[in-house]
Parts: sequence; structure tokens; C-alpha cells
Amino acid sequence: MVSIGSISDYQGNQGFAAYCTSKGGALNFTRQVAMDYALHGINVNAVAPGFIYTPMTDIYDKNTKAKFAAQTPDGKWGTPQQIADAVMFLSSSLADHIHGQSILVDGGWTLGVFTQP
Repeated sequence: MVSIGSISDYQGNQGFAAYCTSKGGALNFTRQVAMDYALHGINVNAVAPGFIYTPMTDIYDKNTKAKFAAQTPDGKWGTPQQIADAVMFLSSSLADHIHGQSILVDGGWTLGVFTQP
């Protein structure tokens, strides 16, 4: 099982209290279910996307998107395919000994404050 979280699993986002709370709860649910089912050979993990080009992020204008990209260590937004790739990894036998983890696919956003040189 692979749940989809968010960078909001790990940090707050001003004005998004309900969203951040729900994402944090979903991550803890993932961890608990992983504990309950690991002995049955069922892997339960999560993927936590950062800023990804989706209809949900269309609320941001071009300037805001550029600002967020500039604050991301790799300097860009992610793609839905990158999220799918992480889900595929966690769904494969390559992840057989991974339980209750969340892979951040965020271009390094959650590493901390970043200022481009």
C-alpha cells in the first residue's frame, strides 16, 4: 500500500491548518498500518510530494510558481511522473524491507531555507 502525503506531513503552511493536519494524520495512519501488517508481508509506505504541476497547483500565478522554484534546491517544480516513479518503487520488490516510511519527492524543499547563489 502506498499513500500519498505532502510536504505538509512535515511542516506547516500558513493558512492551511486543516490541510496540514489531515496530511500529518494520514502519515501517522500509514505508519500504524505498516506496523499492523508487516508480519503479513504487506508493505505500507507513503510518498510526500512537494510542489508538483497539477490542477491543484494551478491556483498559483506564474510569479508565485517561479518564487517557489527559486526556493527549491533543484530550482524547479516536480512532475506527476516523478511521483508515479516513487510509488512504483515502493510498490516493487525493491522496497520489500521498507515499512512505514515516507519518501519526500520535493526537490529538496524540506531541507530548510534555501537561497540561490
